[in-house]
Amino acid sequence: MEKVHVVQWSDIQYGEPDSDPDDPFFSYRVLAEGDSWFSLRGIPSSNLLFQMKLPETTIVVNMGSPGATISKMAEIAADNELGKAMTSLHGYKWHAILLSGGGNDLIDDADQIIRKPSRYTDPADCCDEDELMKTLDR
Repeated sequence: MEKVHVVQWSDIQYGEPDSDPDDPFFSYRVLAEGDSWFSLRGIPSSNLLFQMKLPETTIVVNMGSPGATISKMAEIAADNELGKAMTSLHGYKWHAILLSGGGNDLIDDADQIIRKPSRYTDPADCCDEDELMKTLDR
């Protein structure tokens, strides 16, 4: 098992060494989009992508950023860089796309999901399940 080679999309744009997804050294090309779990600048301080081990040499092009939400990731057309990475004109043929998200979507809706009862005994009383399901459905 080999560790993956993680590069940022900006590394490709600036022509940094060892960042070309089309380099024949790599058996697979993976695009990663997500929140702080894929980010170099977020919490946790270590990117989950660095922990990956695969049987073949793989380059992972990371576009993650702290605070990213699934609902915003779904609007690919609004993200110029992600749009470039996903088009045949500016991008690459990806073998896989990894998404990390959902936590920030829940945090954004926490004021609707979390109930503030004056008194409760059951932890389920703290969650408005209808609002939670609306967030998850969206």
